[in-house]
Amino acid sequence: VGSADFEKEMAVVLWLQRTRTPEQVEFVRKPLDVERFAPLLGDALLDVDGIALKHTIDSAIDEVRAEYDAIKADYDLPRPFVVNKDIHPVGDARPVASYPSGHATRAIVYARLLGAIFPDRRDALLDLAHQIGYGRVTAGVHYPVDVLAGQRLGDAYADVIIKQTAFQNAVQLIRGDRPP
Repeated sequence: VGSADFEKEMAVVLWLQRTRTPEQVEFVRKPLDVERFAPLLGDALLDVDGIALKHTIDSAIDEVRAEYDAIKADYDLPRPFVVNKDIHPVGDARPVASYPSGHATRAIVYARLLGAIFPDRRDALLDLAHQIGYGRVTAGVHYPVDVLAGQRLGDAYADVIIKQTAFQNAVQLIRGDRPP
C-alpha cells in the first residue's frame, strides 16, 4: 500500500468504477456457484447425474476456499474500498483481505472442473470464469493483481484436483460411465 505499483492498481479500480455500466453492475452482483455456469452447459446437464455433479464440485470448492482463506490472512492486503473512501463497491463488499481474489480462484476452479466433465464447453466456461474475476475489479472489491493471482491459484488447485483418482472416479459417476 502506498507504492507506485499499488497506486497504478488503485487507478485501474477508480477508472473502472467511473466507467462501469449498469450491465456490468448486474453481472458482478450475480452469485458465484455452480449454477452460474449452468447456462453454458445447457442440455448437456440432462445427460449427467446432477446431484453427483453438484456434490463433487461443491466439495472441491469448499476445500479450495479453506486454503485460499489462509493465504489471504498471510498477505492481509486491505480491499480498495477500505484504503480509498472514493471507491463505492458493488455486491459482496466484506472488508476482509483482498489478495488473492477468492472469486477469481473459485471461478477458475469451477470452470476447469466443469470443463473436465464437459470438455466441449471448456473454452466458454473459462471465458466466463475470467469475466467473473475481472468483474471483481469493476465492482471495486479487488485490485487487478488480486484477480491475476487468484486465477493462477485457481489453475494450480484445478491441476491438482483433476489428477486425483477421487475426482476421476466422480467424473465417471457423473457421466454414468462404467469403469474399465
